[in-house]
Amino acid sequence: MRVFDNYCYNLISIVKFNKTREYIEKMLEELGLSYRRIGFRLKCGDVDQLLTKYPSLKKYCRFDDESRDPSEYGNCTVTSISEEWYKGRLYTDEGDIPAIKEIFSRIPRPYNFAFADLMLDGIDWYGTGADAAIKPLPWKKMKCIPSVIYATGSSGIFLERSFGDGNKMNRLWVRVEATAQGEPRDTADIVGLLSPYIGKPLFKERRCFYSEEEYLHFSALEKEFSEGLEGLFSEHVEEGKHSFADIMRDPMIKDLCGKRTIERIFKSNGTQANFENSGMPGAVTFFFCDRHRFWYSMLIDRSPSSNIISFRFSISSVNFSVYVSDKSFCLKTREEAAEKTGELARFVGYVRDNVSDKLAEAFGECPEWYREKAEL
Repeated sequence: MRVFDNYCYNLISIVKFNKTREYIEKMLEELGLSYRRIGFRLKCGDVDQLLTKYPSLKKYCRFDDESRDPSEYGNCTVTSISEEWYKGRLYTDEGDIPAIKEIFSRIPRPYNFAFADLMLDGIDWYGTGADAAIKPLPWKKMKCIPSVIYATGSSGIFLERSFGDGNKMNRLWVRVEATAQGEPRDTADIVGLLSPYIGKPLFKERRCFYSEEEYLHFSALEKEFSEGLEGLFSEHVEEGKHSFADIMRDPMIKDLCGKRTIERIFKSNGTQANFENSGMPGAVTFFFCDRHRFWYSMLIDRSPSSNIISFRFSISSVNFSVYVSDKSFCLKTREEAAEKTGELARFVGYVRDNVSDKLAEAFGECPEWYREKAEL
C-alpha cells in the first residue's frame, strides 16, 4: 500500500488560473524543486478551433461515449490520459509541452473550455524518488478515462478549473507521498514549506493505492456489501406512499425537512452525527465514525421545486466504499417527512450496529492515521 496526502488550496487572492503554472514553476525553482512530467485535460470547449491552431494535439482527442456523435458538445475530451492510462500512459509528449503551456496561459479564452486540469507530476518532495502509483479500479472496470487528478497517485501539483469557478476559485492540489515504514509520515512540513507562496490549504484528504489484485478483491466485497445494504434498506424503509403525479400540483411546504428537524430525529434514534453546510440550498449533510473508525456519510436533499426529499448514504474506509443508491420520497406533509426521516435514522442505526462488524471482518479496521486531520 502507498499513501498520499492531498492538500486543496484556493489561490484566487494570489494568482489567476492562467498565471498559476508560471507562478508554481517559479516557486519550485526557488525551493530547489522541479516536476518531471505534464498531464492535462480539456473538456467542454471549442475543440475544432483548438485543433486548427494546434493540429499535433489531435492524438490526444478521446470520446467519452463512442456511441454518441463525435462532434456533440462535451463528448470529445482533449487529454493526455490515454485509453491505457492504467499502464502509466498519462503524460504529454515532450514536443507538445510548449503548446499545452500556451493553452493553459490563455484559459478560459479563446477556446472556452469549461473544465481544464493540468498535472505537474513527479515532484520529489523528500529526495527519495517520485514514482507514480496507478489506481486501476474503479475506473478501469467502468471502462472510462478518469480525470487527471484521479488517474495517478504521484507526488505533484494539480491545477483544476471548473466552469463555475469564475473569479472566486482558483483550485490547486498539492499531493505528497506519505508512505513510510509503519505509519505514514506527517507531511505538514511540506505545507509549511509552501505556505509563503500559496498560503494555507482549505482541507486535507488521504488516498491509498493498492495492487490491482487487491483492488479486484476489494471490489468484489464492495459489490457484495452494497447489494446487501440495498436489501436492508428495502426491509427497513417503506417505499413512498405518493407518486410524483400525486404531489406535482401541491404548494411547497415550508421547512419540510430542515436541518434542526433532521438532527433532532437522528439524535432521538441514537445517532450522534456531525452536521455541516452542504453548499446546496435545502440539502443537509452529516457524518459520523463508528467503533471501527468507518466513515458514515449521509445527505438528505429537499427538492427546490416540489415536496420531495432524497437520501444518500455511504460507508467508507481506507480500502472500501459501500453505499445505498440515491432514494427519493414524495411527501404531502411535514409529519410524513418526519416519519420518513425517522425510518432513515433507524436504518442508519441498524447498519451501524449490525453491519459494521461484518465490514471489519472483511476489510479490516480503519487505521487511526487514515482520518488524521492536518494542522491547517
